[in-house]
Amino acid sequence: MNDVPDVDSKTAANMAALVERFARRYAAGGYTHPRVAAAVVTARGHSGPTREAFAQSVGVDAEHLTDAESGLLSMGALREPLRNHLRRLGLTTD
Repeated sequence: MNDVPDVDSKTAANMAALVERFARRYAAGGYTHPRVAAAVVTARGHSGPTREAFAQSVGVDAEHLTDAESGLLSMGALREPLRNHLRRLGLTTD
């Protein structure tokens, strides 16, 4: 579980920029928690698998991941394994 690909400084900067772009788009779309949604989508994109495979790899169910990607969950409402995964990738602000 949590086989996170290595993140070098260039990749981390690219991921951070991507999160910000997604967050702006999601905020304009009315997401309640656009930055969380953007971070989760970016993390899944970095890992590459399907939503179900990614959810399983980080230790949450697909429904929780869908809620997070839809902007329904705050960072504090994310289940610990997913929140920890985002921290390892440098995609959290907490």
